[in-house]
Amino acid sequence: MRQPSFFLGLVLFGTAYALGLWLGKRKFVRMSSGGVEQFKSYGAMLWARFLEVVARVIASILAIIGAFLLLDGLSPWLHSILDF
Repeated sequence: MRQPSFFLGLVLFGTAYALGLWLGKRKFVRMSSGGVEQFKSYGAMLWARFLEVVARVIASILAIIGAFLLLDGLSPWLHSILDF
């Protein structure tokens, strides 16, 4: 049985990945056929950029915490394999 930190790490890492996909899709949808991002107004552009920076920081933090929790959850299994 894996430790609870393993499952929490999977959830956090998966959430960070999903957040990254959501941000990429938002940027893709705003692209015109010429590859230029289009916004309704200057204020909309500022708000979208701010939201995306905050979301990327949150996704990065979640990914780092998730990776540490995954390693912590796998450590008993790794110790059992590496102990001779």
